[in-house]
Amino acid sequence: MAYEQTPDIEVTLKEASRSDAPALESLAAIIWPEAFGEMITRAQIDYMLEHIQSAEAMAQQMDDGMNYWFIECDGERAGYAAIKHDENTRTSHLSKLYLLSTARGGRVAGTALDQINTLSRNSGSNTLALTVNKYNARAIRFYEKRGFKTTRDVVMDIGGGFVMDDYCMELDLNGAAR
Repeated sequence: MAYEQTPDIEVTLKEASRSDAPALESLAAIIWPEAFGEMITRAQIDYMLEHIQSAEAMAQQMDDGMNYWFIECDGERAGYAAIKHDENTRTSHLSKLYLLSTARGGRVAGTALDQINTLSRNSGSNTLALTVNKYNARAIRFYEKRGFKTTRDVVMDIGGGFVMDDYCMELDLNGAAR
């Protein structure tokens, strides 16, 4: 089902628990190759799936304060998001916002992001920060249209001989549409 072609679809965030980590890993295994196949090598995708997007890694991230959310369309899982709130800096970091290909291109991501903005504000954050692959033009345009500004670029060694070559982007939650 192509969610973007259904204008009345209900998009909701459902908080994931540690026991949901295998389901999150299953979503990542589908989403990552299709979303990043033209930006990074298959070897890097496999490395990141094993070391960052595995059930074990995501469960550990939850233990370290990361909140995971399933993005659901009419009750069916269409993707996932992960947010970590920093009370000291009053910043929420959107670590992950990934959708199945059938949920991309419509209003699903925008609706999910609106809900993430609200969660972040409610946690006391003034800023929503994220990193995005420099070659992910579609995602960069998506975030820019929603008020995010590029603050810097970063190349981060993630091990295995791989790096993440990203832009850091931020949204002022006090100025964002509510």
